[in-house]
Amino acid sequence: MQQNTELFEQPPCPICGSDSYRPFLQVADRFRPEERFRLVRCTSCGLIYLNPRPTEQAILKYYQAADYDPHSEGGHGLSGKLYRLARFLNTLLKLHWLSSFSGPRRALDVGCGTGYFLQMLRKKGWEVAGVEPVPVAQRLAQQKGLNVVSRLDEAQGPFGVITLWHVLEHLHNPADTLRQLDRLLAADGWLLLSMPNPLCLDAQYFGPSWVAYDAPRHLVHYRPQDVEHLARQTGFTIFRLAMLPFDPVYNVFLSLQQSTSLSLSQIISGPSMGIRSLLDGIRHPKLASSPVYFFRKTKN
Repeated sequence: MQQNTELFEQPPCPICGSDSYRPFLQVADRFRPEERFRLVRCTSCGLIYLNPRPTEQAILKYYQAADYDPHSEGGHGLSGKLYRLARFLNTLLKLHWLSSFSGPRRALDVGCGTGYFLQMLRKKGWEVAGVEPVPVAQRLAQQKGLNVVSRLDEAQGPFGVITLWHVLEHLHNPADTLRQLDRLLAADGWLLLSMPNPLCLDAQYFGPSWVAYDAPRHLVHYRPQDVEHLARQTGFTIFRLAMLPFDPVYNVFLSLQQSTSLSLSQIISGPSMGIRSLLDGIRHPKLASSPVYFFRKTKN
């Protein structure tokens, strides 16, 4: 489909700034399959990213799909139910991680969606705040009595913990955002980030049908080495690597739903892929479907 050049831009590599790349994949928007987008791989550092991509103003329309689960409180069939189950189980794990942190129990969730995680964290006695730029999701979060603003520069730090659950891949300027977060984070605070991993087994299996490519909402596809590079650029050190264990099954389910290129044998064996990817991630966290990175400020 022909793209309006006024609404799209051709960025340099978001990690190293190189303008040199080679084509990687053509990916369809899962909600509007008639629209296809190009993923490229940086020839300098190897990062996979969307190019061309919607501008920051133009991309908001791609979040308006009724079936986009992170911005919905409703049903939307089996996929919606599976999303909520994975969200609930993953949130229990997130709360367990945060329960072991010392320091101020004040948390900021960037890209908080409808505020589910913040609501659960508030029940544990935390003071919470969120950032959510999509108006419909922000309103749903505010209706829960949560302090949720539209822009990061409206947040009032310092925070003992800042989280970005599947958010960094949506950002046009990831390094600038992390530098802003550095200013909002307490000196002894923690920054937790999770994102899809293009090195995982389910990504290799499904190729362009892998749901976590999610063009054009996902702008960048970070491998662990890309996250390490970004951490060094922005004054952070990775202290720990974990994983969200329920994401592979959800990813496989949605990938099977949208795939049009798999053979019958691949479709039949597809459901077992979620379990295989989960076990692969447990053995090798850098190959997890959704790694979680625990950042701290680098001490000078």
